[in-house]
Amino acid sequence: MTRVCAMRDAMKPNLRKRGTALAVKCPRVAVRRRRRLGAAAVEFAVVAPVFFLFIVGIIDIGRAVMVQNLLAHAARDGARTATLDGASVEGIQASVKQTMQGVAITGITVDVDPNPLESADIGDPVKVTVSVPYDAVSWLPVSKFLNGATLSTSVTMRRETSSATTEITP
Repeated sequence: MTRVCAMRDAMKPNLRKRGTALAVKCPRVAVRRRRRLGAAAVEFAVVAPVFFLFIVGIIDIGRAVMVQNLLAHAARDGARTATLDGASVEGIQASVKQTMQGVAITGITVDVDPNPLESADIGDPVKVTVSVPYDAVSWLPVSKFLNGATLSTSVTMRRETSSATTEITP
């Protein structure tokens, strides 16, 4: 058997059997391990802030993508309402706000073009834009990545019916 430690002969009582090989406890190895424990704490102190900043960034950007998708859905509902007969700007805004109320997002603004909607004829495009400041929907108390940003989306659909009353003569 090879010598594991220079103090092997002095440490005969500390020999213990592991499987078929004999192992020796060496005091120098224990001292080196104690010194390395401090290195692990320093490494954690260096890596932890970067790791947590990365996790917070993922949460922040993920929430922005989710809200952008919800805004697109609400704008699509509003544009579909705008294409129907008897639609009004107030009705479109109510439709969008009702869609966003289901997901607990408040503070949205809804713009409809053309305004008034009655000026749109059959086949004319109607554009519904929904926007919200990101600070109003962020899950974090202070957003470092999207601070002051406004999330916005627009949907354009063609008008299916005319708002003008026309008489059809046989």
